[in-house]
Amino acid sequence: MKWSKPAVLLVGALVIAGALAGLTGVRTATSQAVTLKAVAVADKPELNPDWATWVKIPSVDVQLTNQAVTYPKGGGTVPAVSLKAVHHENTLYIRASWKDQTENVPSIDMAAFTDAVALEFPGKSAVSVPSFCMGQPGSGVNIWQWKADAQAGAGSAALAKLYPNGYADSSGFPEELTKAALYQPAFGLGNPVARTDAAVQTLVAQAFGTLSAAAAQDATGAGMWRNGEWSVVFTRPFSAADGDQAEFAAGKNTNLAVAVWDGANGDRAGQKNVSQFVTLQLSGELVKAKSEDWGALWFGAILGGVLVVLGLAALGWAGVAGTAKERA
Repeated sequence: MKWSKPAVLLVGALVIAGALAGLTGVRTATSQAVTLKAVAVADKPELNPDWATWVKIPSVDVQLTNQAVTYPKGGGTVPAVSLKAVHHENTLYIRASWKDQTENVPSIDMAAFTDAVALEFPGKSAVSVPSFCMGQPGSGVNIWQWKADAQAGAGSAALAKLYPNGYADSSGFPEELTKAALYQPAFGLGNPVARTDAAVQTLVAQAFGTLSAAAAQDATGAGMWRNGEWSVVFTRPFSAADGDQAEFAAGKNTNLAVAVWDGANGDRAGQKNVSQFVTLQLSGELVKAKSEDWGALWFGAILGGVLVVLGLAALGWAGVAGTAKERA
């Protein structure tokens, strides 16, 4: 078969592009058939996105899209989230990071909204894979939601920053009275998003409109924003303390979905960036993660170099052949 000059040029360009993408780490398009592998680690992880071992753990990119199933619809400003996972002594740790050029930690401004991220798992009693949009009757979901304003202390911390010389005297009220529903009506009415005393809230749901706080609040987390990126670490023991929460075990698989709220875009409630379910695989074997696999790196560099040379040779051959043909 005789190759035409355009075909040779196209093949050469594709070979070079592929080689350069591999050498530079650029990811090509992939489907959502993603598996996040949680590897076992020997040392207890820190509740810190900058924990040194995270750089040694492989990540997967999970694609996000705007929530378009139920009102309020919207989102779409965060295209993907990067996930890493490890486990240690029957405790799971998941790190989520995503690009966000603005750090939104609102305080007392009712027109501003917070940045947030949530992980969603099938509930313990789910008889089938639930809908990634809040589950369905008989197949509920367990959600861990981290919010930037809750981590910052929400309104009380904001008021202290806004009025550093302010003074509040609550000494005349018994502590149990200050926690009563009379003084915290949102708690009294069971508002699941009213809790601001912890960065992460554990929630359960069995379809839209059923979201509620879990009986046991045993998931914790911490996040930080730096150089246009949020990084948040979640952790919880394999076994839930109570209720229809997710259960984990080494050597077992489950499902995981992600939601991200971009406060600068006005995201709140159902207006968010969501993923479909991906697979979370808990490795049952202790893996000593390496920061660099030099053998693989050298092999990739040599292979990439050979492909570049071949691509350039093909382009050069096509050019010479074309010139000779023109002279003839």
